[in-house]
Amino acid sequence: MQKPAPTLAEMNKVMAEVKSNESWRDNNPPPLLWSYMLDLIYTGNEGLAWKFLKGAWPTTVPGRKKFQLEFRKRLAQSPYWPQIKKLNEHYSVHQ
Repeated sequence: MQKPAPTLAEMNKVMAEVKSNESWRDNNPPPLLWSYMLDLIYTGNEGLAWKFLKGAWPTTVPGRKKFQLEFRKRLAQSPYWPQIKKLNEHYSVHQ
């Protein structure tokens, strides 16, 4: 499942989409946020997923760190996590 990282232009486009999503009005992260992060992680680009989260989460919306913690917990519950973790070995999950 490993793929090259998306270009900065591609990531910025998705980041802008996420930031402008109406879900944030209710302090809810839009599905595009976590689905794009999953795609990055499942293709060996975990480091970019965490950078994307930080850049896509509006500074006016609380809860980013809590979301990140819960997201990591969910990842660890996946039956595919051992393979995905190995795919992302070059990146420390605890950064």
